[in-house]
Amino acid sequence: MSLSSTVSPAARAPRLLVVSDFDGTLAGISEDPMNVPVESASIAALSALAGMPDTRVVILSGRNLAQLDIVCPTRPPILRVGSHGAEPEGHDATLTPEQRATLDALAAELEALCEGVEGAFVEYKPYQRVFHYIRVRDESLMHRLLDEVAALDPRGTHVTWGKRVVEFSVSTATKGTWLSEEIARWRPDATVFLGDDTTDEHGFKVLGTGDLSVKVGPGETAATTRVNTIAEVGELLHALARTRAERIDVAMLTAEQRHALATAEMAAVRAQLSPEQQETAQEALPAEIMERAHSLAAEEGARTYFPAL
Repeated sequence: MSLSSTVSPAARAPRLLVVSDFDGTLAGISEDPMNVPVESASIAALSALAGMPDTRVVILSGRNLAQLDIVCPTRPPILRVGSHGAEPEGHDATLTPEQRATLDALAAELEALCEGVEGAFVEYKPYQRVFHYIRVRDESLMHRLLDEVAALDPRGTHVTWGKRVVEFSVSTATKGTWLSEEIARWRPDATVFLGDDTTDEHGFKVLGTGDLSVKVGPGETAATTRVNTIAEVGELLHALARTRAERIDVAMLTAEQRHALATAEMAAVRAQLSPEQQETAQEALPAEIMERAHSLAAEEGARTYFPAL
């Protein structure tokens, strides 16, 4: 099935909610969590979607909001929600004394396990403590560490085993609970959700038959569609933006919305070029696309997106 066919039902919904995980979906996985390769075509397509009428776009990440602000290059109207849904933008995280004591005790035990182990570290999130082992090179040592982590008393926390992480959370929020609440609040006609990790499965499972769930990479999943790489995420999101734009009167868009659409097209075209071609197109391509974007504004009743270049 073509990408256009895959995204078409959702793209043509009157009200569309688009939600995406960040790490492993919009950005690659890195040993340095603050230096991850972001897929520019995906960000551009999400920006274009966010500028369309009756379209809501959210980055729903396991990261805390403070980290997400640093590594995720998006801006309003794209919304960001951290800690698997426990941290919406503008929300101040507050812990009860009991929750803080629980997290402090777990952190002390996890730090003790990491002591003297090169590559293992503990991340401190508002509602979670997370054991990371992506940098641990010694396989036998890594397996021993994981056995020790599994043997810890979770103290009533919710434990999630993700990609090279083990998270202990005092929050009951999951991507599934957040999605369910957001769908009830905003009442979209269709929802698109993309993710790559075990924590995203909670979100896939709450979507309905008219929605589009997209698993990135290998592994068992409840998602209805799969792409293999983050580059393919960019292609799918671009197809979603292009198909949805076909139902929009471009002449009615603001200059900022037209700019977002043009930027998405530019990023999608660049993603298909070799590094040498991208170098050549660095200056000419954006100008050509932006000229087309401005001309669209003058076309009364135009109901088209930018042509393939």
